[in-house]
Amino acid sequence: MVGAGRLRRADPRAIDAAVPTLQKQMGILDAAAAKTGYLVGNQYTLADINVLPILFYVNRFPEGSAALKSTKNLSTYFERHSARPSFKATVPPPPPGR
Repeated sequence: MVGAGRLRRADPRAIDAAVPTLQKQMGILDAAAAKTGYLVGNQYTLADINVLPILFYVNRFPEGSAALKSTKNLSTYFERHSARPSFKATVPPPPPGR
């Protein structure tokens, strides 16, 4: 178990094993964003509000960033919606010590 304030080292094998699933899920989101620039319908919804923070954190890791950059529609979607004032106002600060 990890104590408060202590970080575990990344397990490269676990990360490598998760990448294909991540890429598949990015593909699903990419297809959804292709239709209207939103995940559901033609306006900003709870689906977008829920997915954007996930994409923010996924994008902070090399494998996640590469997966997001490999998508055409989802990467544009993320750039567009992460520029919203409400998104910018809620971006968490970097973790201590980084």
